[in-house]
Amino acid sequence: MNRIILSVEGLGKTFITKKKKITAFHDINLHAGEREIIGIMGPSGCGKSTLAKIIAGIETPTLGSLQLFGMDCSQGVSKEMKRRIGYIFQEGNLLPWRTVETNLRFPLEIFGLDKQEEYDQRVVEALKIVGLYDFRTCLPQELSGGMMHRVAIARALVLNPDLLVMDQPFGALDAITRKKLSSDFLRIFEQTQKTIIIITNSIDEALLFSNRIYIFSDAPGTIQEVVDVDVPYSLRHQEITTNERFTALRARMIEIIKKQYANNAVLEGEA
Repeated sequence: MNRIILSVEGLGKTFITKKKKITAFHDINLHAGEREIIGIMGPSGCGKSTLAKIIAGIETPTLGSLQLFGMDCSQGVSKEMKRRIGYIFQEGNLLPWRTVETNLRFPLEIFGLDKQEEYDQRVVEALKIVGLYDFRTCLPQELSGGMMHRVAIARALVLNPDLLVMDQPFGALDAITRKKLSSDFLRIFEQTQKTIIIITNSIDEALLFSNRIYIFSDAPGTIQEVVDVDVPYSLRHQEITTNERFTALRARMIEIIKKQYANNAVLEGEA
């Protein structure tokens, strides 16, 4: 079995406001091995984005155990540990006054690494991986939506993290751009072989990317179903939609989701 990169046991998160307590999720158990892609799906408000932030060290859990790279991070993720984790926000969160290249340098500045020549080369390599080296002097507003998301991916890769956390990275894109970026993402994964946690509302994206999919219940979220995706990555390109195993898994996912969320809006791919 691959080395365990992420292990979550009995994890819960409750937010306390002046008026009430709000439980985002509870009793979450999941794991991710080296070079695995783990998909997390669920309806809006079920806590999946909060879980992503906890894994990345942006939030801390209220209950349970969080282990990263064999270290207990239940009380929070140290700054040194955060260097090993790349995080991609839903909206990309690029700094509009910085060029593509200097956006990539921002995490290096945070960790005091921007003066090291080794990291100059990493900026170049990350831009080449996402195919944007020739756009390095552009500002974000001069790029298309898909290009801005590729910059966000490159920025997350610049520290060469062992774990990449992606919170609905393609959700705001149109269907054509989303399909192209999905293909680019598979190519990037094949090049970098990172362990990846991807939050998505799309059944097809979850199946296309993931080794294993955790399906959350409605709020407060808990894991209702785990689906293993046993389709080789060599088949996970555009032709996968005609693959028999993929078709069967997709039908199973739709049935699971229809049962779980009968009273809620459908997730993408369910219709």
